[in-house]
Amino acid sequence: MSCILIAAALSCVGAPAKAEGPAPTIRVAQPTVRLIDGVTVDVDASALLDSSNLRLAVMAADASDTIADPKEFMRLSVSIHAARVRLTLPGGPAGNDEVRLYHVPRFGTSFVVAARAPLTVAAGVEEAVLVRDLGREAAILGPVKFEAKYRNNEVLLQAQFLRVRPETEWDYRWFNGAIVGAAARPVGIISLGTRGVASQSSGIANEVLCFMTIEAEPQLQRVAALNPGDAVLMRGEPTAWSAASVSDPLILRNCAFAN
Repeated sequence: MSCILIAAALSCVGAPAKAEGPAPTIRVAQPTVRLIDGVTVDVDASALLDSSNLRLAVMAADASDTIADPKEFMRLSVSIHAARVRLTLPGGPAGNDEVRLYHVPRFGTSFVVAARAPLTVAAGVEEAVLVRDLGREAAILGPVKFEAKYRNNEVLLQAQFLRVRPETEWDYRWFNGAIVGAAARPVGIISLGTRGVASQSSGIANEVLCFMTIEAEPQLQRVAALNPGDAVLMRGEPTAWSAASVSDPLILRNCAFAN
């Protein structure tokens, strides 16, 4: 009988309120980065289990929190789960930036900011394009329009050196960007991009392959001296025609060091 009375009393008082988890947080590993760098962050989004569409984006600090163009936002942002995660994001524009955690609250219909962290991005090389920007443009234009824009148009490309691809990893589709007559000469395929940034499921290439003859001693020594993450400035003609899918690496035809 006493047990029944105790249970009834508890039901009148009501169950204890569910404790809320810690507020979402973002910690930037390096508060100042180069324009070519990715942005490594530690995020705790575990309090957003009831939310949907959690996405991280790096954007100018004075940019509006409101998402005016959802398609563009999806291209610029990275999806995450409602958990503690560590990842490297594609960088943002030069100047004072923010890393923002967006989500759509339960019963909500639009994105809101759950957390933000400041970031400073150093200016890059004037008139140079970034691998990530070429990749986004290729995804928007498609291979035919991208080819029409850049055929016979050399660009100055600013990127990080990633690695030299061994022959065991070469794909025959890439050889649309190979140097004519180079079959009997030592050729290196150099990967350029942003270190630590994984391929994006949104179909945006974030890597460029540079075909370069390295038979001359100065070229060989130049390539051998590079370490992953080193800044490189290249010249070449971008193409996406060698890709089997839109997320494959872009090719830089007639590629050479620009400095």
